[in-house]
Amino acid sequence: MVERSIGKWRELALATALLVGGCASPSSDWHLAPFATHMNSFDGGSTTEFAGGIGLLKDPGPEGGPKIRALRPLLSETWNDDGTRILDWFPPLGRTSWRKDELISYFFPFYTARSTPNSDRRKFMMLLLPGILYTEEADETDHLAVFPFYGDIRDFLTFERIHFILFPLYMRTVREQNETDHALFPIFSVTRPRVGIDGDVVGTTKGWRVWPLYGQVEREDSYDRRFVLWPIGNFQTNHLERSEENHEHIKSVFPLFTQTKVGTYRGYTFLWPFFGYATDPREDFIQVDAPFPLVRYQRGGKNTNGTERTRFWPFYSHLKADLAESTSVVWPLVTWRYEDYLGHDRTSLYVLPFWRSWTERIDHGEREGEVTDSWRKFWPLWSQESTGPRTTTTVLPLNPLMKSDFVDFHWGWIWQLYRTVEDGANRTERGWLGLWWR
Repeated sequence: MVERSIGKWRELALATALLVGGCASPSSDWHLAPFATHMNSFDGGSTTEFAGGIGLLKDPGPEGGPKIRALRPLLSETWNDDGTRILDWFPPLGRTSWRKDELISYFFPFYTARSTPNSDRRKFMMLLLPGILYTEEADETDHLAVFPFYGDIRDFLTFERIHFILFPLYMRTVREQNETDHALFPIFSVTRPRVGIDGDVVGTTKGWRVWPLYGQVEREDSYDRRFVLWPIGNFQTNHLERSEENHEHIKSVFPLFTQTKVGTYRGYTFLWPFFGYATDPREDFIQVDAPFPLVRYQRGGKNTNGTERTRFWPFYSHLKADLAESTSVVWPLVTWRYEDYLGHDRTSLYVLPFWRSWTERIDHGEREGEVTDSWRKFWPLWSQESTGPRTTTTVLPLNPLMKSDFVDFHWGWIWQLYRTVEDGANRTERGWLGLWWR
Protein backbone atom coordinates (compact mmCIF):
# COMPACT_ATOMS: atom_id res chain seq x y z
CA MET A 1 0.00 0.00 0.00
CA VAL A 2 2.80 2.36 0.96
CA GLU A 3 4.79 1.45 -2.16
CA ARG A 4 1.68 2.10 -4.31
CA SER A 5 1.22 5.56 -2.73
CA ILE A 6 4.90 6.40 -3.23
CA GLY A 7 4.58 5.34 -6.85
CA LYS A 8 1.61 7.62 -7.43
CA TRP A 9 3.44 10.60 -5.88
CA ARG A 10 6.51 9.82 -7.99
CA GLU A 11 4.40 9.82 -11.15
CA LEU A 12 2.71 13.12 -10.16
CA ALA A 13 6.05 14.76 -9.37
CA LEU A 14 7.50 13.59 -12.70
CA ALA A 15 4.50 14.91 -14.63
CA THR A 16 4.73 18.28 -12.84
CA ALA A 17 8.46 18.52 -13.55
CA LEU A 18 7.91 17.79 -17.23
CA LEU A 19 5.11 20.37 -17.40
CA VAL A 20 7.10 23.12 -15.69
CA GLY A 21 10.25 22.21 -17.58
CA GLY A 22 8.41 22.46 -20.88
CA CYS A 23 6.81 25.80 -19.98
CA ALA A 24 10.07 27.26 -18.71
CA SER A 25 11.82 27.25 -22.06
CA PRO A 26 13.43 30.66 -22.64
CA SER A 27 11.87 30.88 -26.11
CA SER A 28 8.29 30.25 -24.93
CA ASP A 29 5.72 31.90 -22.68
CA TRP A 30 4.72 30.30 -19.42
CA HIS A 31 2.11 31.34 -16.92
CA LEU A 32 1.85 30.24 -13.29
CA ALA A 33 0.40 33.50 -11.92
CA PRO A 34 0.45 34.91 -9.39
CA PHE A 35 3.57 32.86 -8.57
CA ALA A 36 5.55 33.29 -11.80
CA THR A 37 4.98 34.39 -15.40
CA HIS A 38 7.31 34.68 -18.39
CA MET A 39 6.21 36.57 -21.53
CA ASN A 40 8.05 37.38 -24.74
CA SER A 41 7.23 40.84 -26.13
CA PHE A 42 6.66 41.83 -29.74
CA ASP A 43 9.95 43.78 -29.85
CA GLY A 44 11.98 40.63 -29.14
CA GLY A 45 12.46 41.27 -25.43
CA SER A 46 11.00 39.36 -22.48
CA THR A 47 9.41 40.01 -19.09
CA THR A 48 9.37 37.66 -16.11
CA GLU A 49 7.29 38.39 -13.01
CA PHE A 50 7.22 36.71 -9.62
CA ALA A 51 4.71 36.96 -6.76
CA GLY A 52 2.15 38.99 -8.72
CA GLY A 53 4.67 41.62 -9.84
CA ILE A 54 6.86 42.01 -6.76
CA GLY A 55 9.79 40.42 -8.58
CA LEU A 56 10.50 41.67 -12.10
CA LEU A 57 13.08 40.67 -14.73
CA LYS A 58 12.85 42.62 -17.97
CA ASP A 59 15.28 42.13 -20.87
CA PRO A 60 15.32 44.27 -24.04
CA GLY A 61 14.99 43.04 -27.60
CA PRO A 62 17.42 43.53 -30.50
CA GLU A 63 16.30 47.14 -30.99
CA GLY A 64 17.38 48.03 -27.46
CA GLY A 65 15.64 49.38 -24.41
CA PRO A 66 16.14 49.25 -20.65
CA LYS A 67 17.18 46.12 -18.79
CA ILE A 68 15.42 45.98 -15.40
CA ARG A 69 15.74 43.92 -12.25
CA ALA A 70 13.35 44.79 -9.41
CA LEU A 71 11.96 43.70 -6.06
CA ARG A 72 9.10 46.19 -5.93
CA PRO A 73 8.51 48.52 -4.26
CA LEU A 74 11.73 48.17 -2.26
CA LEU A 75 14.46 47.88 -4.88
CA SER A 76 15.00 48.26 -8.62
CA GLU A 77 17.98 48.51 -10.96
CA THR A 78 17.88 49.74 -14.56
CA TRP A 79 20.54 49.58 -17.29
CA ASN A 80 19.85 52.01 -20.19
CA ASP A 81 21.11 52.01 -23.76
CA ASP A 82 23.21 55.13 -23.18
CA GLY A 83 25.28 53.32 -20.56
CA THR A 84 23.61 54.83 -17.52
CA ARG A 85 22.72 52.60 -14.61
CA ILE A 86 20.20 53.53 -11.90
CA LEU A 87 19.64 51.77 -8.58
CA ASP A 88 16.55 52.86 -6.59
CA TRP A 89 16.27 51.59 -3.02
CA PHE A 90 13.38 52.35 -0.73
CA PRO A 91 12.16 54.72 -3.46
CA PRO A 92 11.90 57.65 -3.55
CA LEU A 93 14.27 58.00 -0.57
CA GLY A 94 17.37 56.33 -2.00
CA ARG A 95 19.01 56.36 -5.43
CA THR A 96 22.45 55.63 -6.87
CA SER A 97 23.18 56.34 -10.53
CA TRP A 98 26.22 55.75 -12.72
CA ARG A 99 26.86 57.68 -15.93
CA LYS A 100 30.23 57.08 -17.56
CA ASP A 101 32.70 57.98 -14.80
CA GLU A 102 30.18 59.92 -12.70
CA LEU A 103 28.41 58.50 -9.65
CA ILE A 104 25.59 60.22 -7.74
CA SER A 105 24.06 58.66 -4.64
CA TYR A 106 21.67 59.77 -1.91
CA PHE A 107 19.42 58.42 0.80
CA PHE A 108 17.15 61.15 2.13
CA PRO A 109 17.65 62.65 4.65
CA PHE A 110 20.82 60.87 5.77
CA TYR A 111 23.43 61.40 3.05
CA THR A 112 24.20 62.57 -0.46
CA ALA A 113 27.39 61.85 -2.42
CA ARG A 114 28.85 62.59 -5.84
CA SER A 115 31.98 61.24 -7.49
CA THR A 116 33.43 62.83 -10.66
CA PRO A 117 37.05 61.61 -10.84
CA ASN A 118 37.79 63.34 -14.16
CA SER A 119 36.37 66.72 -13.16
CA ASP A 120 38.66 69.75 -13.33
CA ARG A 121 37.04 71.14 -10.13
CA ARG A 122 35.82 68.53 -7.64
CA LYS A 123 36.42 64.79 -7.65
CA PHE A 124 34.27 63.72 -4.71
CA MET A 125 31.70 65.15 -2.30
CA MET A 126 29.75 63.55 0.55
CA LEU A 127 27.29 65.23 2.92
CA LEU A 128 26.16 63.30 6.01
CA LEU A 129 23.73 64.12 8.77
CA PRO A 130 23.94 65.75 11.26
CA GLY A 131 26.24 68.15 9.37
CA ILE A 132 29.41 66.44 8.09
CA LEU A 133 30.72 67.44 4.66
CA TYR A 134 33.81 65.97 2.99
CA THR A 135 35.19 66.96 -0.42
CA GLU A 136 38.17 66.04 -2.57
CA GLU A 137 39.13 68.69 -5.10
CA ALA A 138 40.82 68.31 -8.47
CA ASP A 139 44.06 69.66 -7.00
CA GLU A 140 44.14 66.61 -4.66
CA THR A 141 43.32 68.70 -1.56
CA ASP A 142 40.77 67.37 0.95
CA HIS A 143 38.30 69.55 2.84
CA LEU A 144 36.15 68.70 5.84
CA ALA A 145 33.34 70.36 7.77
CA VAL A 146 31.85 69.07 11.02
CA PHE A 147 29.08 71.52 11.81
CA PRO A 148 29.05 73.54 14.04
CA PHE A 149 32.57 72.83 15.34
CA TYR A 150 34.89 73.33 12.37
CA GLY A 151 34.72 73.59 8.62
CA ASP A 152 36.87 74.51 5.62
CA ILE A 153 35.04 73.74 2.37
CA ARG A 154 35.14 74.87 -1.25
CA ASP A 155 32.42 75.59 -3.85
CA PHE A 156 29.46 75.06 -1.55
CA LEU A 157 26.09 76.69 -2.17
CA THR A 158 26.99 80.03 -3.84
CA PHE A 159 30.35 80.43 -2.09
CA GLU A 160 33.84 79.71 -3.36
CA ARG A 161 35.00 79.01 0.20
CA ILE A 162 33.46 78.75 3.67
CA HIS A 163 35.61 78.52 6.79
CA PHE A 164 34.10 78.46 10.29
CA ILE A 165 35.09 77.70 13.88
CA LEU A 166 32.40 77.08 16.50
CA PHE A 167 29.67 78.51 14.28
CA PRO A 168 28.14 81.09 14.79
CA LEU A 169 31.11 82.52 16.71
CA TYR A 170 33.34 82.91 13.64
CA MET A 171 32.96 82.34 9.89
CA ARG A 172 34.73 83.58 6.76
CA THR A 173 33.11 83.32 3.34
CA VAL A 174 34.57 84.02 -0.11
CA ARG A 175 32.37 84.80 -3.08
CA GLU A 176 33.21 86.45 -6.40
CA GLN A 177 36.69 87.55 -5.22
CA ASN A 178 35.34 89.17 -2.05
CA GLU A 179 35.84 88.08 1.57
CA THR A 180 33.40 88.47 4.45
CA ASP A 181 34.31 87.86 8.09
CA HIS A 182 31.40 87.09 10.43
CA ALA A 183 31.34 87.15 14.24
CA LEU A 184 28.28 85.88 16.08
CA PHE A 185 26.60 85.35 12.70
CA PRO A 186 24.52 87.14 11.52
CA ILE A 187 25.16 90.06 13.88
CA PHE A 188 28.66 91.36 12.95
CA SER A 189 30.31 91.21 9.52
CA VAL A 190 32.88 93.03 7.40
CA THR A 191 33.20 92.56 3.62
CA ARG A 192 36.26 93.58 1.63
CA PRO A 193 37.82 92.87 -1.78
CA ARG A 194 40.39 90.09 -1.99
CA VAL A 195 43.98 90.90 -2.80
CA GLY A 196 45.74 88.84 -5.47
CA ILE A 197 49.18 87.21 -5.24
CA ASP A 198 50.76 90.24 -6.97
CA GLY A 199 49.18 92.61 -4.45
CA ASP A 200 46.45 93.89 -6.77
CA VAL A 201 42.88 94.22 -5.48
CA VAL A 202 40.73 91.71 -7.42
CA GLY A 203 37.34 92.11 -5.71
CA THR A 204 34.86 94.97 -6.03
CA THR A 205 32.66 94.67 -2.92
CA LYS A 206 32.98 96.29 0.48
CA GLY A 207 30.62 96.74 3.41
CA TRP A 208 29.84 96.05 7.05
CA ARG A 209 26.88 95.46 9.33
CA VAL A 210 25.80 95.38 12.93
CA TRP A 211 22.57 93.48 12.49
CA PRO A 212 19.77 94.42 12.91
CA LEU A 213 20.79 98.04 13.66
CA TYR A 214 22.60 99.08 10.50
CA GLY A 215 24.37 97.61 7.49
CA GLN A 216 25.74 98.69 4.14
CA VAL A 217 27.36 96.96 1.16
CA GLU A 218 28.62 98.43 -2.11
CA ARG A 219 29.73 96.72 -5.27
CA GLU A 220 31.48 98.70 -7.97
CA ASP A 221 29.33 99.23 -11.08
CA SER A 222 26.60 97.06 -9.60
CA TYR A 223 24.79 98.20 -6.42
CA ASP A 224 24.76 100.22 -3.19
CA ARG A 225 22.49 98.78 -0.45
CA ARG A 226 21.83 99.82 3.15
CA PHE A 227 19.45 98.89 5.95
CA VAL A 228 18.42 100.50 9.21
CA LEU A 229 16.66 98.47 11.92
CA TRP A 230 16.32 95.50 9.55
CA PRO A 231 13.87 94.67 8.06
CA ILE A 232 12.17 98.07 8.56
CA GLY A 233 14.38 100.48 6.63
CA ASN A 234 15.88 99.41 3.28
CA PHE A 235 17.52 101.73 0.74
CA GLN A 236 19.01 100.37 -2.47
CA THR A 237 20.45 101.60 -5.74
CA ASN A 238 20.93 98.74 -8.21
CA HIS A 239 22.17 98.31 -11.80
CA LEU A 240 24.88 100.94 -11.48
CA GLU A 241 26.43 99.60 -14.68
CA ARG A 242 23.54 101.20 -16.59
CA SER A 243 23.08 104.85 -17.43
CA GLU A 244 22.00 106.98 -14.47
CA GLU A 245 18.46 107.24 -15.84
CA ASN A 246 18.07 103.46 -15.67
CA HIS A 247 19.43 102.89 -12.16
CA GLU A 248 16.96 101.10 -9.91
CA HIS A 249 16.13 102.98 -6.69
CA ILE A 250 14.28 101.23 -3.86
CA LYS A 251 13.12 102.85 -0.63
CA SER A 252 11.26 100.77 1.91
CA VAL A 253 9.75 101.20 5.35
CA PHE A 254 8.76 97.57 5.79
CA PRO A 255 5.99 96.48 5.73
CA LEU A 256 4.16 99.81 5.46
CA PHE A 257 5.50 101.24 2.21
CA THR A 258 7.98 100.50 -0.61
CA GLN A 259 8.82 102.62 -3.65
CA THR A 260 10.74 101.37 -6.71
CA LYS A 261 11.92 103.65 -9.54
CA VAL A 262 13.64 102.58 -12.79
CA GLY A 263 13.55 105.00 -15.72
CA THR A 264 9.86 105.78 -16.27
CA TYR A 265 8.77 102.81 -14.14
CA ARG A 266 7.22 103.53 -10.76
CA GLY A 267 6.13 100.81 -8.34
CA TYR A 268 4.55 101.10 -4.90
CA THR A 269 3.53 98.57 -2.27
CA PHE A 270 1.45 99.21 0.82
CA LEU A 271 1.31 96.76 3.71
CA TRP A 272 3.58 94.38 1.76
CA PRO A 273 2.75 92.15 0.02
CA PHE A 274 -0.96 92.81 -0.02
CA PHE A 275 -1.46 96.06 -1.92
CA GLY A 276 0.58 97.30 -4.86
CA TYR A 277 0.49 99.59 -7.86
CA ALA A 278 3.02 99.88 -10.70
CA THR A 279 3.07 101.75 -13.97
CA ASP A 280 5.49 102.51 -16.81
CA PRO A 281 4.13 104.87 -19.50
CA ARG A 282 7.08 104.21 -21.81
CA GLU A 283 6.40 100.47 -21.76
CA ASP A 284 2.60 100.87 -21.65
CA PHE A 285 2.59 98.82 -18.46
CA ILE A 286 0.24 98.78 -15.47
CA GLN A 287 -0.16 96.38 -12.54
CA VAL A 288 -2.50 96.50 -9.56
CA ASP A 289 -2.59 94.13 -6.54
CA ALA A 290 -5.61 94.63 -4.28
CA PRO A 291 -4.86 92.53 -2.31
CA PHE A 292 -2.10 90.16 -3.47
CA PRO A 293 -2.36 87.26 -4.23
CA LEU A 294 -6.16 87.36 -4.39
CA VAL A 295 -6.60 90.16 -6.92
CA ARG A 296 -4.15 91.20 -9.65
CA TYR A 297 -4.64 93.21 -12.83
CA GLN A 298 -1.69 93.47 -15.23
CA ARG A 299 -1.48 94.79 -18.78
CA GLY A 300 1.22 95.70 -21.27
CA GLY A 301 4.97 95.87 -20.87
CA LYS A 302 7.32 95.42 -23.80
CA ASN A 303 9.98 93.88 -21.57
CA THR A 304 7.51 91.21 -20.36
CA ASN A 305 6.35 90.25 -23.87
CA GLY A 306 3.06 92.05 -23.32
CA THR A 307 1.96 89.79 -20.47
CA GLU A 308 -1.68 90.15 -19.47
CA ARG A 309 -2.95 88.81 -16.17
CA THR A 310 -6.37 89.01 -14.53
CA ARG A 311 -6.84 87.25 -11.21
CA PHE A 312 -9.70 87.05 -8.74
CA TRP A 313 -8.33 84.12 -6.80
CA PRO A 314 -9.53 81.45 -6.34
CA PHE A 315 -12.59 82.07 -8.53
CA TYR A 316 -10.99 83.14 -11.81
CA SER A 317 -7.51 83.69 -13.24
CA HIS A 318 -6.31 84.35 -16.78
CA LEU A 319 -2.71 84.71 -18.00
CA LYS A 320 -1.67 85.54 -21.55
CA ALA A 321 2.02 85.74 -22.38
CA ASP A 322 4.11 85.48 -25.54
CA LEU A 323 4.32 81.66 -25.56
CA ALA A 324 1.67 80.60 -23.07
CA GLU A 325 -1.93 81.20 -22.08
CA SER A 326 -3.86 79.74 -19.17
CA THR A 327 -7.26 80.09 -17.53
CA SER A 328 -8.30 78.80 -14.11
CA VAL A 329 -11.78 78.65 -12.61
CA VAL A 330 -12.21 77.90 -8.90
CA TRP A 331 -8.46 77.20 -8.66
CA PRO A 332 -7.12 74.54 -8.56
CA LEU A 333 -10.20 72.62 -9.69
CA VAL A 334 -10.39 73.70 -13.37
CA THR A 335 -7.37 74.82 -15.43
CA TRP A 336 -6.89 75.15 -19.18
CA ARG A 337 -3.41 75.89 -20.53
CA TYR A 338 -1.74 76.42 -23.92
CA GLU A 339 2.05 76.39 -24.41
CA ASP A 340 4.23 76.91 -27.49
CA TYR A 341 7.81 75.69 -27.24
CA LEU A 342 10.56 73.97 -29.28
CA GLY A 343 8.47 73.60 -32.42
CA HIS A 344 5.49 72.07 -30.60
CA ASP A 345 2.34 73.35 -28.96
CA ARG A 346 0.60 71.71 -26.03
CA THR A 347 -2.96 72.12 -24.80
CA SER A 348 -3.87 70.92 -21.31
CA LEU A 349 -7.11 70.58 -19.37
CA TYR A 350 -7.35 69.71 -15.68
CA VAL A 351 -10.63 69.20 -13.83
CA LEU A 352 -9.39 68.05 -10.44
CA PRO A 353 -9.40 65.52 -9.00
CA PHE A 354 -11.08 63.49 -11.74
CA TRP A 355 -9.78 64.62 -15.15
CA ARG A 356 -6.29 65.47 -16.42
CA SER A 357 -5.22 65.63 -20.05
CA TRP A 358 -2.75 67.16 -22.45
CA THR A 359 -2.08 66.90 -26.19
CA GLU A 360 1.14 67.91 -27.94
CA ARG A 361 1.28 68.74 -31.67
CA ILE A 362 3.88 69.87 -34.21
CA ASP A 363 3.20 73.53 -34.98
CA HIS A 364 5.07 74.08 -38.26
CA GLY A 365 6.23 72.44 -41.49
CA GLU A 366 4.69 69.61 -43.46
CA ARG A 367 3.72 67.75 -40.27
CA GLU A 368 1.96 70.75 -38.71
CA GLY A 369 -0.95 69.64 -36.55
CA GLU A 370 0.29 66.07 -36.16
CA VAL A 371 -0.16 64.71 -32.62
CA THR A 372 3.15 63.47 -31.16
CA ASP A 373 2.16 62.88 -27.53
CA SER A 374 -1.05 62.79 -25.55
CA TRP A 375 -2.21 61.77 -22.10
CA ARG A 376 -5.69 61.32 -20.61
CA LYS A 377 -6.65 60.31 -17.09
CA PHE A 378 -10.13 59.88 -15.64
CA TRP A 379 -9.20 59.18 -12.05
CA PRO A 380 -9.50 56.63 -10.54
CA LEU A 381 -10.98 54.54 -13.37
CA TRP A 382 -8.99 54.96 -16.60
CA SER A 383 -5.91 56.50 -18.22
CA GLN A 384 -4.38 56.48 -21.69
CA GLU A 385 -0.99 57.66 -22.92
CA SER A 386 0.16 57.85 -26.55
CA THR A 387 3.73 58.50 -27.68
CA GLY A 388 4.23 58.12 -31.40
CA PRO A 389 2.74 54.78 -32.48
CA ARG A 390 2.61 53.34 -28.93
CA THR A 391 -0.54 53.64 -26.81
CA THR A 392 -0.80 52.47 -23.19
CA THR A 393 -4.25 52.11 -21.57
CA THR A 394 -4.75 51.42 -17.85
CA VAL A 395 -7.87 50.50 -15.87
CA LEU A 396 -7.83 51.63 -12.21
CA PRO A 397 -4.83 53.97 -12.21
CA LEU A 398 -5.35 54.81 -8.54
CA ASN A 399 -2.37 57.18 -8.29
CA PRO A 400 -4.06 60.58 -7.70
CA LEU A 401 -0.92 62.56 -8.63
CA MET A 402 0.20 63.91 -11.98
CA LYS A 403 1.64 61.57 -14.59
CA SER A 404 4.60 59.78 -13.01
CA ASP A 405 6.33 56.80 -14.61
CA PHE A 406 8.36 56.45 -11.40
CA VAL A 407 5.25 55.97 -9.24
CA ASP A 408 3.54 53.70 -11.79
CA PHE A 409 6.57 51.43 -12.06
CA HIS A 410 7.19 50.97 -8.35
CA TRP A 411 3.61 50.91 -7.06
CA GLY A 412 1.18 50.84 -10.00
CA TRP A 413 1.30 47.04 -10.36
CA ILE A 414 -0.43 46.78 -6.96
CA TRP A 415 -3.66 48.50 -8.00
CA GLN A 416 -3.79 48.45 -11.82
CA LEU A 417 -6.69 46.16 -12.70
CA TYR A 418 -5.86 45.94 -16.41
CA ARG A 419 -3.15 47.40 -18.65
CA THR A 420 -2.65 47.13 -22.41
CA VAL A 421 0.15 48.37 -24.68
CA GLU A 422 -0.44 48.73 -28.44
CA ASP A 423 2.33 49.47 -30.92
CA GLY A 424 1.05 49.29 -34.48
CA ALA A 425 -0.27 45.78 -35.07
CA ASN A 426 1.29 44.48 -31.83
CA ARG A 427 -0.57 44.32 -28.53
CA THR A 428 0.14 43.07 -25.01
CA GLU A 429 -2.29 42.81 -22.10
CA ARG A 430 -1.79 42.35 -18.36
CA GLY A 431 -4.37 41.81 -15.65
CA TRP A 432 -4.16 42.53 -11.92
CA LEU A 433 -1.11 40.86 -10.28
CA GLY A 434 -0.35 39.22 -13.62
CA LEU A 435 -3.33 36.86 -13.38
CA TRP A 436 -4.03 37.62 -17.02
CA TRP A 437 -1.28 37.97 -19.64
CA ARG A 438 -1.51 38.01 -23.39
